[in-house]
Amino acid sequence: MVIDNVTRATKAFFPAVDSLDIFCHEQYPIYTTRIGDNVDYTGSEIQTCFTNLVQNFDSCLVATKNVDTEWHAIIQACEQQYYDSGSGTYIYWRRPTKPELFCQAFLAMSRGANGIHYYLYMSNVDSTNHPSSPPQNGWEMLGLVTDSREKFEPYYSQVAQLDTQLAAIGPLILPLSADTAFNCDNIPANNYIQDVQGDTSEAGTPTIEIGEFTDSTNPNWDYILLVNRRCSKDNNGTPAFPQNITLVTDKTSAYQLKDMVTEEIFVSSNGSFNNIVIAVSYTHLRAHETV
Repeated sequence: MVIDNVTRATKAFFPAVDSLDIFCHEQYPIYTTRIGDNVDYTGSEIQTCFTNLVQNFDSCLVATKNVDTEWHAIIQACEQQYYDSGSGTYIYWRRPTKPELFCQAFLAMSRGANGIHYYLYMSNVDSTNHPSSPPQNGWEMLGLVTDSREKFEPYYSQVAQLDTQLAAIGPLILPLSADTAFNCDNIPANNYIQDVQGDTSEAGTPTIEIGEFTDSTNPNWDYILLVNRRCSKDNNGTPAFPQNITLVTDKTSAYQLKDMVTEEIFVSSNGSFNNIVIAVSYTHLRAHETV
């Protein structure tokens, strides 16, 4: 079942059902309603897009906790434009960069998503051009395949690369239970994570998101998913540099933090784990245990 209004689902639908095979939440966050304009690649505008997305993903996490269902995210992988000259309605969704594509997926996973989807969308305009300017009435679409139904590169391959990353991290995270999620400026009281130190904001918006998970078969391990929301270093969409952070925890005895993908290990006796590098829009799944 696909729902693109998570508020309606939370307030009306989920209280009325006990179980559902799969709940899909669809949201295309990177858009503007200003004719002839674009969503900036850096700064407050793109971070507002991600904040709106995270808020709805948070709602999905909360709404599905007490319902026997998986929740899947349908993410934006296309460029499209809609215009109605009669009403003056205009919406332009710009094409996500590769880091923004990855960021959407891992933000969803940090909120407990069990699946990631995207539509191919055959392009209905010449694939060498952006949608027309000034806009024409109706929909203009640039998807993952061209107007001649060929792979639209490099965008098709970028999604394939995301699939490869999801295939690697999926077996590690899917057996876990999503507990809570928050950003680095809003860490819950009494959480074992106490602080995230480093250059962790853009235009006053926190750029590190944290999802916490547990494994019912091994209560001695805690799992966290770290997501970097800073995707570009300039307004040309150039990928941003990885962020180097220190994760401060209340684990003041000998603990280790392990990257479940790369198997890199960080050890601390005072609760601070230094020099954790989070690549552009890529997420590390980490666990800690007593050494």
